[in-house]
Amino acid sequence: PLYRANLAEYTRAFRQESYGRLVSERLDGTARQLLEAAIALKQPMLQLSTFAPFTIDELVLKCPPTLECGRKPDAATVSKYLDTMCEDPVVKMASALNGKYMLNLQEMGNAIKQMTLESVIKFKFGELSARLYRMLLRGHARGECVAHGMRKYEVKQLADMAVLPDGETRPLLMRLLQAEYVLLQEVARTNDHNPRSTVYLWYVEPERAYRTLEAELLRTMHNLQARIKFERARQAEAVREVDPTGDGAVHEDPTSEGAQRLWLAQRRVDFLSHALLKVHETLMVVR
Repeated sequence: PLYRANLAEYTRAFRQESYGRLVSERLDGTARQLLEAAIALKQPMLQLSTFAPFTIDELVLKCPPTLECGRKPDAATVSKYLDTMCEDPVVKMASALNGKYMLNLQEMGNAIKQMTLESVIKFKFGELSARLYRMLLRGHARGECVAHGMRKYEVKQLADMAVLPDGETRPLLMRLLQAEYVLLQEVARTNDHNPRSTVYLWYVEPERAYRTLEAELLRTMHNLQARIKFERARQAEAVREVDPTGDGAVHEDPTSEGAQRLWLAQRRVDFLSHALLKVHETLMVVR
C-alpha cells in the first residue's frame, strides 16, 4: 500500500489548535472546551468560510461531563460563555442568530494573524512601535481586529493618539517603513509637489505586512537549518571523541571534558530544533 500525508487534516487540526489558544487567552479553559465541542458538533463545515449555526441544547449534549470551571454543562453556563464570546472587544468569536449561535472562525483566524504580527513588531522594534502599529493596523478606537477599512494618519494624529511627542513618533515610523511593515503616501497640495505643502499619511496594508513577515520567517528558517546542520556535525565529532570504537558505549567519564562537549552539542541541536518548529508554527499562522 501507498501512504501520503493528510495535509487537509493537518491544516484543520492546526487551525483548531490556534482557535482554542486564542479563546483560552481571551477567556479561559472552559471557553476553549465549548469551542472544541462546537467544532466537533459541526466538523464537516470547518472547510467553509462560515460556520453552521447551533443551539445551546446541541452544544450542551456535546460538552464533556464536567467543564474546566468545575461545573456541569448546563444551558445557563453555556449561554453565559457564548454571550461573552459574542461581545469580546477585540474579536467577536461568536454571533447570535435567531436563538442560535455561530462561530466566527474567519474573524478568529484574522485576529490570530494580526496579534502575531503585532507581537513580532513589539519584539523587533519595542513597545512604543507596537503601540503605533496597533493603531495603524486595527484603525478603530475600540481596537477590534478587522480585515479591511484601515485608516491613514499624519504623524501628529498618531502622536496624539499614542500620547507621544512628534519627535519620538517619526523615528519609530521610519524604522517600520524601512522594514516595509508600514507604508507612506504623499498627498501634494500644489502642482510643484513642494514638501512644505505636502501631506504625508502613514498606513498599513495587512496583506503586504504579512508577506514581509513571511519572507523574514523563511529567511530565519533557512538560517536555523544551516546552523542545525553545522551543530550536528560538531555533535558527531563529540560522539566520536567519547565513543571512538563506534559500538554505542561511552568510554569516558560523564564528567569528563569530552562528555560535557557532547552534552552541550546535543543541547544546542535540541534548542535550535525547537526554535525551528516555533518559527514554522508562526509561518503557518501568517499563511
